[in-house]
Amino acid sequence: MIGRRAVALASWLLCTIGGIPISAQTAPPAAPKREVADTYFGTVVTDPYRWMEPPVAKNPEFMDWLKQQNGYTRKVLDSLPQRPALLARLTELADVTTSVTSLSPAEQSWFYLKLEPGQQISRLFVRDVGAKRDRMLLDPDTLPTPEGSHWSIDYVAPSPDGKLVAYGASLGGSEHTTLHLLDPATGRALPDTISRAQFGVSGWDPDGRAFYYNRLNARQRRIYDRSDSIAVVRLPAAARSGSGPWPSWQ
Repeated sequence: MIGRRAVALASWLLCTIGGIPISAQTAPPAAPKREVADTYFGTVVTDPYRWMEPPVAKNPEFMDWLKQQNGYTRKVLDSLPQRPALLARLTELADVTTSVTSLSPAEQSWFYLKLEPGQQISRLFVRDVGAKRDRMLLDPDTLPTPEGSHWSIDYVAPSPDGKLVAYGASLGGSEHTTLHLLDPATGRALPDTISRAQFGVSGWDPDGRAFYYNRLNARQRRIYDRSDSIAVVRLPAAARSGSGPWPSWQ
């Protein structure tokens, strides 16, 4: 499987290699235009592509257009004789280093995501700063998933004392993120989750007994620039100690 870090660079190079512009190939499928006009403060704004906005699952015409676009792109890339060798080299170069992201300090611990050579999904780690020892907390590939899909960790937000870590996970790159809580000492996940939490934890109380988060309401699952509200979850002492009872939310 091709490393994700190679994909963006490979796509750009493969579309321009050999001086063969895409525009010189067979024309891509045309996008139908259906003018829709809205008036904002006396100004008329037209949008010929409003029909593309409904979710793909409910928009078979748009899905068909996307498949045609993908078929055109595949035809152009496959026609480049230099592509296999270049792609192999880019894949090799992309998988020679370890990538660390989302570094979040908390007391004497650092929480971070690490993507190692040959892997496709970043895993969640914690480092004991004093002992200089790293420990894996979560490998998304171990989570139950539908066949052919995978989980990705979207963000990490530990409590100030490092006794709990919130993380967001989404299935198959959907960005429909669910917020989870994990006890780093035991690696145990709290059983409850918060759905529609794409934008993560906005902050913890200094004592680590509550966190704040943005959540989309059900109507806004696919509108990424609007949040329903900023909510707060307050954790009982027993939950923070790992013995329960656990907080419950929907």
